[in-house]
Parts: sequence; C-alpha cells; structure tokens
Amino acid sequence: MSALSKLAKDEMKAEISSLSRLIESLRPSDLLTRLSLEAKQQHLSKSLADLGEAMESATASVALFFGGRPVIGSKAIDSRFGTAAVNAFQDLVAKIQTQDNGGLGRRGPVANLAASSLHITDVARGSFGFILEEMVDQTTIIESPLKGAVDAAGDLLQSFAQDSDEKFEEDVSAFDERVLMAAGNFLGTLKSFGATARVVANDAEFRLTGEAVERAAARARTTKILEDEISMKGALTGTLPESHMFEFRADDENLRTFRGKVDKAIDAETLARLNRELSGLPAIGHFLRKRVLKEGELVRTAHVLLKVEPIYPAQF
Repeated sequence: MSALSKLAKDEMKAEISSLSRLIESLRPSDLLTRLSLEAKQQHLSKSLADLGEAMESATASVALFFGGRPVIGSKAIDSRFGTAAVNAFQDLVAKIQTQDNGGLGRRGPVANLAASSLHITDVARGSFGFILEEMVDQTTIIESPLKGAVDAAGDLLQSFAQDSDEKFEEDVSAFDERVLMAAGNFLGTLKSFGATARVVANDAEFRLTGEAVERAAARARTTKILEDEISMKGALTGTLPESHMFEFRADDENLRTFRGKVDKAIDAETLARLNRELSGLPAIGHFLRKRVLKEGELVRTAHVLLKVEPIYPAQF
C-alpha cells in the first residue's frame, strides 16, 4: 500500500468512527438525520473495503509530517528546515539502497543517485509535510529496490528512537557507518530545529516525538560501526536459504558458534548447495565483521558470511 493510500484509509476509518458516535447520540425522533448519516457511513465503508482490495503498490512512497518550532499549524513550514529535512531523508534512502546493492564505499559520492531519487508529489494535509514518491515509467508488480530502501529507512529511524538499547544495537548492526551518519543527520536536523515528525513509509507508520528525537539524536552522536573482513577455520553448521541466515562453528579453544546474515550476493540456490556439500566439514569461513561501538566501547559484534571454502586434509 502506498503512503497516500494508507493516509486515505486512516482518514476513512476516523470518519466512520466519528459517524458511529454521532449515530449513537441521536434521538429516536431524528430519523432523517439517522438515515443520512448511515448512508454516508455505508458509502465510506464500501470505499474502505475497495481500497483494502486494491493491488499493493510495488513502488516507494513516504509521507513526512512535521511539527514543533519550524511549523505553523497546517499553514506553513520554515523553508530552511523543510529543505534540510527532505534532503537528509533522501540521502538516507540513497545510502541504504546503495549499501543493499553492495556499492557504498567508506567515502566518496553515492553511485547512481538517480535510481534512488524520490519526488515531492504533494503536500501532506492535517499537519504540514510532504508526500515523496518514486516515479516510474510504467506500472510494475515487482517490488522496486527503492521501496525496500524506504522501508528500511523508516525501520532504522524507528530503531534509533526506541526505548531498548539492546534492540537498537541489534538493529543498527545491519547497516554501515555512512548509513548511520545519514540517519544521524536527519535526526540532528529535527533536534536542532526543535521539530517532531510522523513518518508514514509505504504501509508502516511511527512518530518521533520530542523525547524520541532527543534519545535518537543522542544515540546517533555516540554510536559508530567499525567493519573489517576476517577469516577463520571451523565448520559450517548450516544455512537457512529462505531467510538468508547461517551458523558457523569456529575451530578455536572455545568452539564458538557464530550466527548471522549471509551476504546478499549469495543466492538461495548456492546456500542450499553449501548445506549439501559442506555442512559439518572442515572449512574456512570468510566474514564481514561489524562492531557496534557506543561512546567508544564495544557493545555488539555481528558477522555477515561472505564465502565458505572447503579445507582439504593437507591444509587442516
């Protein structure tokens, strides 16, 4: 469902609920009013049902609503803040999509920015904000990579604002340092302007209240991701091809077992083959190690499986 469709659906639900309360408050003598309100309620209910049956959008869309100091009700928004916030969100989405494609380096320009561009197509009503959508030449039923990047951007911002430190550290370990910096830029923009936000990303929705913005911005300032590639001897316990997960037992004195994500470049068919041919046998695992630091202290380590190579008896 697109952000616009979700907003329309939410408005219909609110109006239907309001009509129900009005109908319940009527006196028995208010027959004509009752009939009129019930007819309107039935029409809205049918429209809501039709919207629910509509084909889910395969392209990206997001509604960014803002409140706080830079916003004057539903009338106006500080142009400096509006420009900075939209640019920061766009940059976050672009970096996530580039990371997903394996092309986000530690520095330098983001590749193929045009493929990750969102366009402002409308002003969000009810508060003040913007509707951003992906522009495509023709309708598609295959979910676009940009839609996935918008979903991930929303999830990441929500993770920054959540109460649990442990869950936050787990969530951010899936991203790299440049993505975290982009998220921090968006959150820092909200904080510096004294703004709040409501984000409707495709069919998900969450709010960044004043307290949540403070917590999220503080985490953005103090959290870093360090990445390096490591190799270790051991054995591949197995993989889950559909969920792209792995388990690897290291051949060290502690016989540590590592679990985590498999690199997206390795397809499900290859993972199934690894299960058949290498599971339980001596091997060398190559991993991207991601260490999450909070105020300079290591709080979490995650591993992404890059490759597994068999070890023949002469090597072991």
